[in-house]
Amino acid sequence: MLYIKWVSGRLQDKANVTLIANEVEAFYTNVNGDGNLVHTVQCNHTLEKIIGQIRSGAPDSRILLISPIWLGENVWKLGFDPEFSEKSVDVSKHLAKVYRQIAEKENIPFLNAAAYAKPSAADQEHMDPENHRLLAEAIYQKVIEIEGILG
Repeated sequence: MLYIKWVSGRLQDKANVTLIANEVEAFYTNVNGDGNLVHTVQCNHTLEKIIGQIRSGAPDSRILLISPIWLGENVWKLGFDPEFSEKSVDVSKHLAKVYRQIAEKENIPFLNAAAYAKPSAADQEHMDPENHRLLAEAIYQKVIEIEGILG
C-alpha cells in the first residue's frame, strides 16, 4: 500500500496512481500466494521500480511507504482463503522489515500498518471498519509529522 500526495492534478499523475496500485496488489498476491520469502528480492525490485516511476512522472510528490497488515492466523484454513498457506501468515509478519529497508534505501518515510490495524475475524485478511479507522488515524498522524504540521 502506498500513500501519495500529488502536487498536481494532471491526468498523467492520476494514471500513475492506478499503475502503482495495480503493481503493488499483484506483488502482494504473488508473495502470499505461495508463502515463500524468496520473493523478497522481487519485492525490493518492484517497489523500487514504482518509487522510481513516481519520482520520474511526478518529481515533486511526497511518498509514504506503508507495509501491509498481517494476515490472520486462520486465513489459510477451510472457510477463508485457500490461496494462502500457514507460511503466508509468517511471510506477512516479515513484510514490514522488507518495506522499512526499502524506505530507508529510498530515503522516504515508512509506516508499519500492522502496528495499528489487524484483519477482521470474518475473513482473516481484510480490515473491518474499526481497523480502517485506526489505520487512517495512523496515516493521518504520519502525514502531519512528515509535513511538519502542528496538530
